[in-house]
Amino acid sequence: IAPSMYDRVQRGFHAEHNEAGIAEAFKTVRAANPTDALADMQAVINHLKTKGPVFITGYCYGGTMVWQAVGKLQGLSAGASWYGGGVAGMADLAPQAPVISHLGRKDANIPADDVKAKIQGANPGVPVYIYENSGHGFNNDGRPDSDPDDAALARKRTLELFEANGAL
Repeated sequence: IAPSMYDRVQRGFHAEHNEAGIAEAFKTVRAANPTDALADMQAVINHLKTKGPVFITGYCYGGTMVWQAVGKLQGLSAGASWYGGGVAGMADLAPQAPVISHLGRKDANIPADDVKAKIQGANPGVPVYIYENSGHGFNNDGRPDSDPDDAALARKRTLELFEANGAL
């Protein structure tokens, strides 16, 4: 289940992959209330947890929300944060479930080494993977700053984490 993280700001929000779409996306993210997003995610967790282990993954803003979810919500089995730009600012939030972080070395807006140092400084056991050949959004096929091998390795690591924590 994927909650619509921006519906409380603009129902059915969709941004195009161009300059205007990116500007609209940043505007929408700034207007979103993380407390509302966490409440929506907790509702999804509560719905799913009776059916088995619950895992979470998210990209960009969603990657930041994954970090908050594993630190603040109950009922998660594991999480994978992909290029979460806000994670460094909340690196001291202690995960309540296993979590990994995926970052692209070529991401112009997220300094991978700094984020890794902050996460592991506060949470030494959290794996933070830096993908040398990729930038932001590297798991989005066709992006000019993505590398298919990096994306495949990150997906493999995510699935291994989930399987190690109860996924079938």
